[in-house]
Formats: sequence, structure tokens, C-alpha cells
Amino acid sequence: MERAGEEPIYKFGQKVRPRQDDPSVVMITNIYLSAAEYDALVGLPADIVEKTRWIVPFGDGYLGVDEFGGRHAGLVLAEASFDDESTMWAFVPPEWCTQEVTSDDRYSGGALAQFGAPRNA
Repeated sequence: MERAGEEPIYKFGQKVRPRQDDPSVVMITNIYLSAAEYDALVGLPADIVEKTRWIVPFGDGYLGVDEFGGRHAGLVLAEASFDDESTMWAFVPPEWCTQEVTSDDRYSGGALAQFGAPRNA
């Protein structure tokens, strides 16, 4: 993660679904790495997703808006985080969001990395 004028922050993230058939809910664990640990991992074979995350104020909170590059160029996803599922399902996205993909597994990070952006989106 890089912010203008600051040192990069390296993190290794794990996302686990409590229900395998539901991509809308994930538990996230982040492990922060040193630059040396990052360098040791970055050279391993991997499926790559390139993106820039923008933080966009929305209502009383914010959205994480991911602008993808590389082979996913042109894909933009907005993500909101919630403390519970009832709040998540009650959320009304901004009108500039054109498609709801919360439950569409093709847009999960793993699917994007392995298969690329869906063609029929």
C-alpha cells in the first residue's frame, strides 16, 4: 500500500468465507510485513491483480473504489464494509454504481486473479 509522501506498507491478506457459497461475507486477516519479507514473497509464482484503491466519502462513511489495471483495465468496483449482514443488505449504493455484484463470485479477488474480468458484465 502506498500513500503519497509516505513509506510503503506491506501486508499479506487472507480472506475466508464463513459460507463457501456466499461471496458477500468474508472474514479478513492482515499480517503486516517488513520490506525484506515482502521481497521474499513477491518473487513467488502468483496470479496477479493490479488495482488502485480510492477512498470516496459516501453518506456517513466511505466506499473503497478499486480501479483495475493490467489485464483487468476498465473494471472499476466500489466496496462498502459493514459490521453486520442486515446493514449490508439494507445498503443502497450510489446511483453511479451500475451493477450489483456483491453475490457474483466472478468478481471476487481470487476469481479475478485466476480468470480475469467477466466478459458479459
